[in-house]
Amino acid sequence: MCTIVSNVLNCNFGNLANEQTRTVGVATNAAGGANPAACPGGVTLNNTAKVTGTGIPDKTDTGDYRCTPPPPPPVLSACTLGYPFTSAVTRTSTIFNESETLAGFSIGASGNTVQLFYTDEHAMLLGVRTAGFPVSPLNANPDHASPVLTGDPAQVDPAGRPFPPSLFITDVTNARDNAAHTSAAHRAFDWQFGGTATTPNDVFGTWKGASIGIVDKKKGTLGLLTDADPAQNHANLGGPGNGADPAVAGTGASGYGAEARWNINALLFNGQPLVPGRFYRLQFMVHDGDQNKTGGDVGEACTIIRR
Repeated sequence: MCTIVSNVLNCNFGNLANEQTRTVGVATNAAGGANPAACPGGVTLNNTAKVTGTGIPDKTDTGDYRCTPPPPPPVLSACTLGYPFTSAVTRTSTIFNESETLAGFSIGASGNTVQLFYTDEHAMLLGVRTAGFPVSPLNANPDHASPVLTGDPAQVDPAGRPFPPSLFITDVTNARDNAAHTSAAHRAFDWQFGGTATTPNDVFGTWKGASIGIVDKKKGTLGLLTDADPAQNHANLGGPGNGADPAVAGTGASGYGAEARWNINALLFNGQPLVPGRFYRLQFMVHDGDQNKTGGDVGEACTIIRR
């Protein structure tokens, strides 16, 4: 039986035979866990343990536990895309003509997710279906899909950009941008510099797919055929009932709203998990649901995350 009086833990184990042992574990019962201020980091917690017995000398041990506080939650900060600009890399001059479709970003309440929010007069394009590569259907309005089926990864727009909502990650901890916002080191893993796209873990709100079919019957020309738009949902992403995050201002203002969410703990940079304390440039890319402009209707935006 153990008691705590005036921050002193007392445990009475009665009579113990020779070689018998007892182990005492202590955990907080404070709501939400221990107060972070109690663990400033880099200090040794000298909690003295004292053992008393009948007919034997008392024994004490101050311990040597070094307190390591948990990492702070991720934080987003402003980021400048810088594109388009002319360079030896052709993609840096590619035009993105629908960047207003990205309404903004947020970190989830748990600190474990990052999400982009979408707005346009057409539903967000989730991907292109081909044989063996489906796109998550919209079974309700609004809806939620996880895992997210984003169609055929080999299907890209005329500029070579992936159709699904995509995230590209660059570690910019030691890479400062230049005044012209054209630093290649600061953008090393953006799409423009050959970065690898990561598709979302969840989508909320409304979306639609597309397929490859005949777009000119006279010539028999194949092209992209987008599905019909569902009913407009504006900023209604489904709310807490389906797990959606609170929409940022502007979401769905043009008629259709969506959220694409990524699990931060699952994100990789150069094949490795994101490292706490480092800074990463997150470049997001989305295609809208009509694709009626030359080169595709595509938006991009970025934010900096401190892991």
